[in-house]
Amino acid sequence: MEIRRIFDSLSAAPVPQAVLSDFTIDGVATRAEILKGPFSSGIQVLSSTSLRCTTPCKLGFERGTYRFLVAADGFEQKRVEYFVDWLQYIPDRPGCDYFLKGATVVEIGLQRTP
Repeated sequence: MEIRRIFDSLSAAPVPQAVLSDFTIDGVATRAEILKGPFSSGIQVLSSTSLRCTTPCKLGFERGTYRFLVAADGFEQKRVEYFVDWLQYIPDRPGCDYFLKGATVVEIGLQRTP
């Protein structure tokens, strides 16, 4: 998944860094370091349950539904959910059933804390 932009949902101002935590893939708890894969960028593992995303960042490679918390200073935490699939099926193509299509791209809006 590529988190292309995290932003203030009121002003649209960019939020350049956020902490992502409490990951699950298809409902199964997932350690943060597992999300640092062959196509990762802009992420720093902080603990077994959290990482820092400097946008744009790329994480995770496994196909599935990802759920996690997004937190940034001055903003309310937000739980998000996205379906991620880097591969695309190619029917009727002998020897090559899938090709790498690239990351699922998302943008995340956060609300300021009162």
